[in-house]
Amino acid sequence: MDTTIRDDFAEFIENCELFNSSVNLYDSQGGTLRYEGHGIYDKKPNLVENESGMVGYQGHRSILALTKSKLTFMTSYFSLKAYYVEITDNDGTHTYWISNSSFNSNVGSIFCELKESIVKL
Repeated sequence: MDTTIRDDFAEFIENCELFNSSVNLYDSQGGTLRYEGHGIYDKKPNLVENESGMVGYQGHRSILALTKSKLTFMTSYFSLKAYYVEITDNDGTHTYWISNSSFNSNVGSIFCELKESIVKL
């Protein structure tokens, strides 16, 4: 069952046209290209809790999902924190630093929280 879910999700990431974006992953800005392929890129509303416990939305946070099996430089999972990524979607090219990453073994994917880079392409 787990391999079916992993395979289906990997295929979804590679073939989904609605959320799929071209991704170039570097070990640093201007560094070595580690991955060139596709990923699911999305912007989510950022939930913020104030002092009184009320929750509201303030801005957004960017998320990227990558299939671990496609990251051939990574034989076992390690954090992608501080890696640099260029994402091209229907809105243009965006550059980010990865601020956090986590691996979900159920779907075989790495989910990255992104911090926007100052450089605009």
